[in-house]
Amino acid sequence: RSREKAGLEPKPHAGPSATGSAGRGLHASIEFVVNTLVGAGLGYGIGYLAGYREIGLVLGLFIGFAAALRSLIRTMSNAEAAGQNEEQDGDVRDAD
Repeated sequence: RSREKAGLEPKPHAGPSATGSAGRGLHASIEFVVNTLVGAGLGYGIGYLAGYREIGLVLGLFIGFAAALRSLIRTMSNAEAAGQNEEQDGDVRDAD
C-alpha cells in the first residue's frame, strides 16, 4: 500500500494503445531512413577515398537499405512477440 501511495507501483496497463503503435511505427520509419542514409554516406566516403564516389554511393545505398530492412524486420518481430505476450497475460497483474 505504501508503495502505491508513493507512486512506485506501475500503473495497470489496459492493453495496446494507438499511441504505442504509432510510436513504434515512427521509430521504425526513422530508423529505416537513418540506416539508409548512413549506409549511403559511408559508401560515398569510402568511394571518395578510393576515387569511385558514384560506385561507393550506390554500394553504400544497397548496404544501408539491407541494414534498414534487417532492422525493420527485427523491430516488427519484437513488436509481434510483445503483442502475443500481452494477449497471453491479459489484464491479470501480480499483487504483492
